[in-house]
Amino acid sequence: ATFADTQAKDEKTQTPPKKWSLSIKGGLTLNAGNTDSRLLTGGLNFNLKLKGFEYLSNFEIFNGTGSDQVILNKGKWDNKITLTSPRRLNLYGTMSMEYDKFALVAFRGNAGVGLRYNLARSPKTTSYLAASFSGEFTDVFNALIEVTDIDSLRFNLYYTLDKTFSDTGKYLMEVL
Repeated sequence: ATFADTQAKDEKTQTPPKKWSLSIKGGLTLNAGNTDSRLLTGGLNFNLKLKGFEYLSNFEIFNGTGSDQVILNKGKWDNKITLTSPRRLNLYGTMSMEYDKFALVAFRGNAGVGLRYNLARSPKTTSYLAASFSGEFTDVFNALIEVTDIDSLRFNLYYTLDKTFSDTGKYLMEVL
């Protein structure tokens, strides 16, 4: 067998890139001294990339106690949907739900549409800017029935860099 035959056979046996990924994260921070405190964090990140469609979902929760009192209790679920094309400019949508006990936010929702501009796109690196207009709802279930319950309108600007180093190593940076 020649080198070209071996290389062609290796290319045929390579596994195709994954269309989805799931990661779970968690942490515990303990402080002792003048003030004792602990912070418990958890999260789930799901990405699905298909031809013409991309879905990113991120769920995070935080709970902290200090001196036997709850000092932090909040969570957030973000979702981003992009209709992808070979072009750099794509239609983009966002939806999020959150609560924050100490900011007195029992439940807040946010939904919007906009555009995403791809700065770099390769199998291992994705970088983009996205801009969207979104409405914020504090009574989400009522807002699904009556659009007049929009509490505010926002303009959001995102920058994202997603770099994969190996099957187990990845760097993700998102700036809002």
